Amino acid sequence: MYNLEVEDRYQYLTRELDIDIKEKQEDSINTSNLIEEAIKIEDWEELSTLYIKIDSFSLVGMGNNISLIHSKMEEKQYNNMFIDIRENGGGATMYWTSLLSLILTENLVSHRTLEFKGVESLRYLEHISNNNIENNKFILNRTIEADTTVYKPNQLYILSSGVNYSAADDFLRTVKDYELGTIIGSASDGGGSSGMQPMQIKLPNSKLLIEFEPAILLENGEPIRISGVEPDVHVTPSDAYNMCMDIIREQYGY
Repeated sequence: MYNLEVEDRYQYLTRELDIDIKEKQEDSINTSNLIEEAIKIEDWEELSTLYIKIDSFSLVGMGNNISLIHSKMEEKQYNNMFIDIRENGGGATMYWTSLLSLILTENLVSHRTLEFKGVESLRYLEHISNNNIENNKFILNRTIEADTTVYKPNQLYILSSGVNYSAADDFLRTVKDYELGTIIGSASDGGGSSGMQPMQIKLPNSKLLIEFEPAILLENGEPIRISGVEPDVHVTPSDAYNMCMDIIREQYGY
C-alpha cells in the first residue's frame, strides 16, 4: 500500500547534502495536508478551557492541524489551554514551533550552545550558518514569532510522559526553560537536544544512509542529550489528566 509519510521521508533521506533545507521543509508541508495525523480538540465551555491532544509532531497533517487549532483560538478567549502530548514520540521542530507561536504573547528568542566533532558535522553546520561556529561549538539562534491574530490563553498546561522524545522533548524543554506553562506528568525521554534536522551520511560501499544529530546541546558545559525534561508536577502519566482537571476545576470552586 502506498504511504505518503514513508514516501516523503524517503525523499528527504535520499536528498543531496547541499540541498536547500528550507525548500525541502516547505515541500513537506505542501504534501502533508493530504493526510491528517491524530489530533483531538475539545472546547470545555463551562471551564473556559481548550483541550488539545496531539499524538505526533509529524509533518503529515501539520498544516491542517495547526489551522484547526488556530480557528478555535481565533473564535474566543480561553482562560486555560490543556495540551496532552503523553503519547507523542516526536516529529518535526516546525510543528511545535508553529503551535507555540499561537500561544506566545510576544516573540521568543532563544540561544543554545551545541558542541560538535568531525568534518561532516562542520560541513553541515557551515551550510546552516558559518557565523555561529567557534572552537567546536555552534550557537543556534531561534526566533519564534507570536501569532497576533488569535486570543491567548491565560494558563497553559502540558501533559507529559516518558514517551516524549526528540521534538516532543524539545517542545517540553522550551516550555520549561522559558516558564511558558505548567508541565504535569512524568519526565520525558530526552533526545530533543538541538531542534535541527538530523544530518545524513551515505556509506561508500553499501550506499546506505545513516542519520544522526550534527551537534549536542550543552547545559552548564555538559551534554544533556540523554536527559529528559522533569515536569513541574510529578504524577504518573495515567493520573496526569485527572490532576490537570483538578487544578482547572479548583479555579471555579468545583
